[in-house]
Amino acid sequence: MLPVSPADHWIIVRAIAYSGHHDWQRWLGKFADRMPMRQSMIEKYLDGRLQTLDEIALEKKTATLWDKAKGYFVYEKPANPATLTFDHSPELLDTLWGYYFATGAERPIDRIVELLPWANERDNVEKLTMGSMAKFTLASNASRDPNLLSILKRASKTRAQRVKVVLNEVIDAAESVETTRLRKDALASIEELKRKGPASKRDFSNWGLVGQGALALGCIAAAATGHIELGLPCVLGGAASGAALSYWNSSQ
Repeated sequence: MLPVSPADHWIIVRAIAYSGHHDWQRWLGKFADRMPMRQSMIEKYLDGRLQTLDEIALEKKTATLWDKAKGYFVYEKPANPATLTFDHSPELLDTLWGYYFATGAERPIDRIVELLPWANERDNVEKLTMGSMAKFTLASNASRDPNLLSILKRASKTRAQRVKVVLNEVIDAAESVETTRLRKDALASIEELKRKGPASKRDFSNWGLVGQGALALGCIAAAATGHIELGLPCVLGGAASGAALSYWNSSQ
């Protein structure tokens, strides 16, 4: 038996699948017989029907004219409509932050940095919201975390220009502890796009609810004590961006 309630075994399943370990499939299979309630979930991860964290794309690929024309002549298995993408799954930002605080790894920060160009998005409110939250949470956390700030400075030397421009703004805000300005600028951009853009009917307040129930203190304790097992809820629920979102909403 595992020292976790059977109803919560999904946490262990997803944490193993999201771990990035080179042998995660074997580990998941090893514990499968101890988690009978999650056999279906385990099978879906092992056969690829559910994505690992590294496999989740930033956004769904838009069909080109050629793709549409080709569909008339060549049959292709339709994409899974439930496939996760970052532009439509804001909880993934929490997941990446939880991964970082639980492990200190650079990989989740690299994925968050990839979202930064969306902070300048002008046509899609979901992307603008995700990019703005990535920018704000990176700056807010880096202002208190020297290791994270070092990671961002290293990344700024190798990233493409469109990423580097926003990343340098993050670094500057973190070093000067001026994250409030980023929040105000982002809110203004989001409100403008909501009024003018095609996604103006979406309710931004719903995004602010993501991650607020996360175990912030548990994540920090796990990272500080080195007990990675305590960090599992963080990997799933996140904390850093949840805490930031709470501040974000309360400051409006």
